[in-house]
Amino acid sequence: MKNFTLLFTLLLFCSINLFAQQSKDDLKTAREDIATAKQNLKQARKDSIAEYKQFKKESQLKITANQQKIADLKANRAIKEKKINEEYAKKINELESKNLELKRKVDNYKADGNTNWVVFKRQFAEEMDALQKSFKDSRDYE
Repeated sequence: MKNFTLLFTLLLFCSINLFAQQSKDDLKTAREDIATAKQNLKQARKDSIAEYKQFKKESQLKITANQQKIADLKANRAIKEKKINEEYAKKINELESKNLELKRKVDNYKADGNTNWVVFKRQFAEEMDALQKSFKDSRDYE
């Protein structure tokens, strides 16, 4: 009976030891996974910030080009002042307002998640495209 108790105790001790070792390995793996996830999150934030800065820079270039187009339209209006009608002046003011609105949107955007960024970018691009089309349409008034 002593042999059986001794053998049982020895087996129980080995099982507990093996279980503890496996738990340590699982814990180590979990810590490594957490460290990797944190590093991936940091990189994603850096990438997102860089993408926004590039987007903002490109948008500001387009907005500046739009401001120049507006100035050209106004100058053209001044040259042809007698021929110009109220509708043309109204169109120029609308273009200027839309351009300023886009400038405010891109300047005031606050990152609050990748989903919102994708939606913002898509909507901004649609509005910018519509404004570009309006510039082309405004040539009809000249």
